[in-house]
Amino acid sequence: MVNVDWSSCPVVESVPGKMSGAWVLKGTRMPVVSILENIECGASLDDILEWFDGLHREQVKTAIAFAERSQGQPTAHSPAQMRILVDQASPDSLASALNRPH
Repeated sequence: MVNVDWSSCPVVESVPGKMSGAWVLKGTRMPVVSILENIECGASLDDILEWFDGLHREQVKTAIAFAERSQGQPTAHSPAQMRILVDQASPDSLASALNRPH
């Protein structure tokens, strides 16, 4: 997950009592962290706009670009950076498949 200081991003706001003070797109109740999580999971900008009514393309693009600049890299993680926890209850075939080099 991207850790960003949103305080200087012009398209987001944090209002006490609104979404528990989470950073949201201005004029909405859409947490920017939710947008970034969806992007990191492979969603496109068009997907985000289709799934969440009331969002504006430029506002979402600005928030994504701000997060990228804040981190100095794209927000999407490569599969090599993913962590999958496998415990004793996981099927052996799944554990083997996840531990196999690609």
